[in-house]
Amino acid sequence: MGAISTLGGLASSPIATGLGVGLSAFNTAAQYQNQQQSVDQLRQRQRQEEREAQQRSALELEKLEVEKAQAEEDRLNSLKRAVARSRANSSARGVSTTGGGSSDAVLLGLHGESEEDRQRREELDKIRTQSIEQSLDSVQQNNLLELSQAKSRNNVFSFL
Repeated sequence: MGAISTLGGLASSPIATGLGVGLSAFNTAAQYQNQQQSVDQLRQRQRQEEREAQQRSALELEKLEVEKAQAEEDRLNSLKRAVARSRANSSARGVSTTGGGSSDAVLLGLHGESEEDRQRREELDKIRTQSIEQSLDSVQQNNLLELSQAKSRNNVFSFL
């Protein structure tokens, strides 16, 4: 019984209270350090994700540029064929292709349609470009939110 009362007396002594506070502070510091390491690992993972997202975006934008150039080349070739076909048809019907009139109206119509097609394609390409850029922005915003939440948890923990 004496040993128990001694331990009981030690447990309520200022030394034991100080040891308890010291151990608690040590545990809190160790937990804070672990959380700080988690935040650092999160940052590293996010940097890697952002690099990969930037590379994907760059490749997608490059692919889009190649597709745009090919589409423009295809449009011009198609226009040349349509103009040649129209002139050949006009000549075969005996209609002059150099003096104006209906053949010129047909040619102007072909050019107008081709220009409208180009404008529609440019609008779609603009939307695709914005989508690619927004995708990258979304990754960056999500990473920022995730990091902010991790830091917030860390700060709340440091007050405990």
